[in-house]
Formats: sequence, structure tokens, C-alpha cells
Amino acid sequence: MTHKINRMKTLAFKTCIWLFVCLNILPLQSQSSFVNDSDSLICLRIEGKILSTSKRGDCLIELFHAGALEDSMRLDSRAKHFGFELIRNSSYTIRISSNGFVTKLVCIDTKVSMPTKGIYRFKFTTGLMETAMAKRLNQDALEFPVALVYFDPTLKCFDYARDYTKSIKREWLKPNSSPNNLAVSGQ
Repeated sequence: MTHKINRMKTLAFKTCIWLFVCLNILPLQSQSSFVNDSDSLICLRIEGKILSTSKRGDCLIELFHAGALEDSMRLDSRAKHFGFELIRNSSYTIRISSNGFVTKLVCIDTKVSMPTKGIYRFKFTTGLMETAMAKRLNQDALEFPVALVYFDPTLKCFDYARDYTKSIKREWLKPNSSPNNLAVSGQ
């Protein structure tokens, strides 16, 4: 009987976590567009929006290029929007952190495989997970980027690897183990 109750509790916990992830940690929602500017080395304007939570304090947004900090900004608890202009054929990481919340990473590859004369625009919305809620999740998986942004030559715009994002979020729910075999499609 005790074993059956424990299984029910485990199932209920996993269901609650799954609902939390689906409802509060929204899949990366994105929008992409293009602005004509033939004289620019910049190929991408990436803009993010952090979903507000009443408990969030200041949020630090850092942009890393080739492993070095290139730019940063601090958003107060009311601010939600940030953005960076990125040069073509480079790799970047955006790190979003706030006290009491799990740090989130977004990786961007600005390699554009076709000739362009303008600046692409990629917008995304994301939420932050409280560290207290994350304690029962796979800590190794939480350290991986939540999204990989890249230029999709078929769509002719920047997009994110949806299969990778779905896969890493599934890994969050597994007991503490290394995230293996993460699917990276579209690259």
C-alpha cells in the first residue's frame, strides 16, 4: 500500500512540474524579420522579453562573444525588454540571471550562408524559474542553453532549434543525470 501511495505522489509531483514548465516556462517564443541596410557588418538585432514575476528583482543580461563578455545591462524589476546587435559569422551567448532564479542561457550563431544586404531581427520571450522550484529538477540539464538560435536558409531568417529546446526541457524533469543525446535539428 505504501509503495502505491509513493508512486502516486511521484506521479503527482512530475505532473505538477510538467504543468509548471509548460505554463510558466514557456517555450521560447520567437519572431523574425529583416531590415534592409547594405553597409552594415551587423547581421542580427536580437531582442528579448522576460516575462514578469512579482518576485523578480534586478536582472543581469550579459552578452558573450567568443567566450568574452562583450556587453551587459541590468534591468530593474519593472523592466522586461533588452536587445543586442550582433555581427555576422560569429557565436554569441546571452546569459540571463537574477537572484533567486535559475540562470538561463541562449546561444546564437550568426553565420548566414547566403548573401544578404540587411539586418535580420529576432525576438523572443522567456520566463525565469525560481531556484526553489528547480531544486527537484535535473541540475545538470538546467546548466545547458535553453535555446540555440541560428540562420535557417530554408526560411531565410533566424530561428531557434525547436527540437533541441523541447529535448532540454524534457531533460529537466529527469532525475539528476547528464543530458545525453540532445537533438539539435535545423543546424
